[in-house]
Amino acid sequence: KLKEYYPGASVYIHTILPLNVGWLSAELIEEANEEIKKIAERCETGVVDLYHKFVDRDGRPVERYFLDDGVHLSDEGYSVWAQEIERIIGEHP
Repeated sequence: KLKEYYPGASVYIHTILPLNVGWLSAELIEEANEEIKKIAERCETGVVDLYHKFVDRDGRPVERYFLDDGVHLSDEGYSVWAQEIERIIGEHP
């Protein structure tokens, strides 16, 4: 509907960032992100996929990017997030 209401706007769907919580596995998040990408393709929207920017080489969330709750971004995490959003949007105005 966004594309209908704002035909000149670029629309992006953001994937789920990693979470450091015991009740939700990285595998489930990655599966959900694959579904998000399929939805974006069907809807002809861009995808902002930052999952891999927020995990280390072993696939674990980078702790300094998150608050102690393992869900919300820290100041450093928001800085990384904002820089990547600006970069992606800048590439596709």
